[in-house]
Amino acid sequence: MSVSDPSHLEAQLASQIVTLWRSQTAPFQAIVDDYAAVLQRAQESHVRAAQLDREANEARAENDTLLRALEAAKRGAVTQEEFAALQAVLTRTETDLTAAYKDKAMLAESSLQVTQQLSVVRDINEQQTREIKEAEAAIRTLRDQVRALRGEVERLEESVAMAGKEAEAQRNDATVSAARAAALEADNAALARRLVELKEAEIERMNDINRQGEEMLTSAKRQAAELLASASAQARAAGPGAAVASLERAARGLSLGEAAADALPAVLARSVPEAHGAGCFGLAFNRAGTALASCGADKTVKLWDAIAEGSAPTATLHGAFEGLNSVAWTQDGRSVVGAESRSALRVWAADTGRLAASLTGHAGRVTGVAASPADAALVASCAADRTIKLWGLDRGFCTRTLMCHSTCNAVAWASGAAGLASAHFDGALRLWDAASGRQVSEVAGLHGGQVCALDACNARSPADTSAWGAPGRSWRSAPTSTMQQPAPPMAQC
Repeated sequence: MSVSDPSHLEAQLASQIVTLWRSQTAPFQAIVDDYAAVLQRAQESHVRAAQLDREANEARAENDTLLRALEAAKRGAVTQEEFAALQAVLTRTETDLTAAYKDKAMLAESSLQVTQQLSVVRDINEQQTREIKEAEAAIRTLRDQVRALRGEVERLEESVAMAGKEAEAQRNDATVSAARAAALEADNAALARRLVELKEAEIERMNDINRQGEEMLTSAKRQAAELLASASAQARAAGPGAAVASLERAARGLSLGEAAADALPAVLARSVPEAHGAGCFGLAFNRAGTALASCGADKTVKLWDAIAEGSAPTATLHGAFEGLNSVAWTQDGRSVVGAESRSALRVWAADTGRLAASLTGHAGRVTGVAASPADAALVASCAADRTIKLWGLDRGFCTRTLMCHSTCNAVAWASGAAGLASAHFDGALRLWDAASGRQVSEVAGLHGGQVCALDACNARSPADTSAWGAPGRSWRSAPTSTMQQPAPPMAQC
């Protein structure tokens, strides 16, 4: 930022003031000179008038003398010649007196003109005086402005200095930030390499597990073949009846091995791309397994035929104001319940697709919903407000609220309507008595991070859980309401 020199600014303002004063006083300089000349002429006129007055007085005195002499001559019987001479002298004296009076009148007229000119010059002088005073006031104002500008310049200089210091500090901060960013980039690169190494190790471990599974399957088939060969040998040795029993036992052992091998599907049965344009967040089958409900960020719930081929939904349920995080079928399959991010549950009629009810009461984003397998009117929901709520669909309001120590991400019913399991942000799994609202048990450290989802098998009530970055684990509810890890695990996901 450039700032002008205060001394140069003051000199420039002074030069402008002098130029203004000269431009305002120059037109009156000739008048002032005329005024001085008139004063000189008036003084000379006064001197000439005084001289003429003296001469007139002398002429009057001489006239009086002559008159007295004339009277005296008359009284003394002067001669005719003397009288004529005196008469001529008197005539000359009267002529001189008349000329003196004329000169005096001319001088008086000239003096009157000079007086008028003096009045005009006096008015002009007063006007110039007023203008000079105004110019002096303007000069004082300009000086005040100069002082104010000087103060402003000083403040600007201080601001420039402060800005320079701040810029220097920001440059230093930028240098430190750049160094810190470089260090963070190096740490990020190291973490990325470490993550890649961990992923490679995990892939290698999974490959080893797959190889072990294949080896176990090969071993089981070999054992089945040996069992069949042994049964055939025993049948030949023991007779026809024993051979049939031995073959039946071998067939049962072989079928168990094949069932274990076919626990997971081998091929993808159906794929529906972009079922929800902004992302699919929840899935749920009805109890008969014939219909599938899905929900997502597009604020809709879509119903699908789980048996017939095709990629089009059988119905699309509208009415939610925000994205839906979870969906569930009621026990009778007549209603579909969605957990909305806008702190509410939406209930639709499955046959008509009409929005039947909106259940509000949570103070945060609703993260999960589960319908009771024993009561078609009972639904449980969990939310980011650290609560689990039980709802009566026939009543249309919350019947019980369970308080949690951590944000609940998912909820699932055990067989019947008595047991309830919840998955939490702190990585813990909690079991509840739905009738009393009391927490029955808690298991911490199931996963390395938060538990995001769980489901319960209604046949024998195990709870399957999964979390970000960790494999799923299977747990069984013990009769004493405690949690224990079975060996071997029931499910792995």
